[in-house]
Amino acid sequence: MKVKLENLELESFICNNIDHFIFREELASDQSIKEYLKNIRARLQELPEKVTTLQYRTSYIVKDHDQLVGYVHLEEIESNSLELHYAVHPNYRGNGYGVQILNEVGKYLLEYDDNIKFLKLYIDPHNVVSKRCAQEAGYQYQKEKHYYYRKNKKE
Repeated sequence: MKVKLENLELESFICNNIDHFIFREELASDQSIKEYLKNIRARLQELPEKVTTLQYRTSYIVKDHDQLVGYVHLEEIESNSLELHYAVHPNYRGNGYGVQILNEVGKYLLEYDDNIKFLKLYIDPHNVVSKRCAQEAGYQYQKEKHYYYRKNKKE
């Protein structure tokens, strides 16, 4: 299953695709990602072929043309919000993909599902790069007991 965004594309994981398998293993073994995103191997699993629409509680590979640049996991928290988890592959960090993923995936999700009113990102307070990406992508820091950023649907 593929979803075309503005410039990027979300693609479901395919077990027998060697590029997908290597990509998942590289992300799962990256120490800087392990610290923030646990269980990438368990989350990045193949969807049944009959699934043709975007699914929540599911992870996707983010592609830029034919390059596998990142990962996003969509978690439905409440009926009106989604929590996003994302990562950029080490080979593509420093190229603006964090902001681009948050912008394009966020825009798509808020337009795709009328029930979704806002998106949440939980970001470790020590993850300076991810906090900067969230702010550049229009997410606002929420002063609650958890460190999270929020982006609302525009009315």
